[in-house]
Amino acid sequence: LGVPARVIIPIAKGTPRPRVKSTRPAMCHVQDDGPSVGPVVEPEPEPSTAVTYTRIPHYAWRPDDLARLPEELRPLPAETLDLILRKRVFLLQARRGYRANTDSQVLAYAATRSIGWGQGRNLHLLDLGCGNGLVSILMGQAHRDMFLHMVELQSSLCNRARRNIKLNGLADRASILECDIARPLPAALSSTMDVVLCNPPFYPPDAGRSRPRAREKQLAWFESSASLLRFCCTARDALSTHGLRRIFFIFPYDDCARLHEALDGAGLHLVAIQEVNHKPHDPPARVVLEAAPIPSQHGLVPITLPPLCLHPHGIENTYGHDMEDFLASLPIPTWRIGNLRDLQHGEERHGVDVG
Repeated sequence: LGVPARVIIPIAKGTPRPRVKSTRPAMCHVQDDGPSVGPVVEPEPEPSTAVTYTRIPHYAWRPDDLARLPEELRPLPAETLDLILRKRVFLLQARRGYRANTDSQVLAYAATRSIGWGQGRNLHLLDLGCGNGLVSILMGQAHRDMFLHMVELQSSLCNRARRNIKLNGLADRASILECDIARPLPAALSSTMDVVLCNPPFYPPDAGRSRPRAREKQLAWFESSASLLRFCCTARDALSTHGLRRIFFIFPYDDCARLHEALDGAGLHLVAIQEVNHKPHDPPARVVLEAAPIPSQHGLVPITLPPLCLHPHGIENTYGHDMEDFLASLPIPTWRIGNLRDLQHGEERHGVDVG
């Protein structure tokens, strides 16, 4: 589902250096000033009295900053609190468990581009396997009258997503349910959704890949009780019988044939497809598929959209114009802590017309 984000911790003189693992060939990490690709550093165990940092040491939260947050929204010793995506999102994440990468951002951007900026009025969205909640947060910020419904298998991620929704001011129109989609969805989520977004586990149980030690990562990356076909069937069953009725998946480019097969098995038909790469001349890393249940149009030819290059200028912390406009259209969080401490409320951008 993603790669562990880079964790940088101050190292005292004479302290043994942490292990460095080679970079995984996956989407880049989400950082405060944009994504970056680099070695994944596994921190040494920290004492229980350690200060909670973000991933960038000199952005450590001041005690008075954290004191301004409700106690339930403060990072725990095993968590980081990160201000990411052009300072538009606060995100609580596990230090060594599942961490978000740019897959969530690309998925939300692609769905917003298809629906239309700010056109999600009164739509109901299902985030299938919501993880830390980043996809729903971005969709909720981009569409300020959209209702967010989130389901997640893991209780640790479910709890973190619930806190992240509160941190970003979306609790009044969001619901989070801990459930296993190997079983049928509750009646309240069946045949009621306008849009379904899904960043599913990428690898089948027998993928032959080495598994991360953290169980939270294992369940996020590898299929367990629910297969890819089951994810597709659940997305189909969640859709309303009328209205927009769109499903968006993000998946590894090299394995997209498996997703095509699962969509076909669920009776879903491709509407649009878009390749995603990091920089010009890089091979595609991901593919975003838009699907819908259109049984009467079996001959429908999907639209092939121009490839989305995250960093068209070759600079890792700079996106293309469309992605920058998408992020700029999002509101700045209301919590004035850390890098937002000196920002006046009058400076907040409540959105721009990005056409």
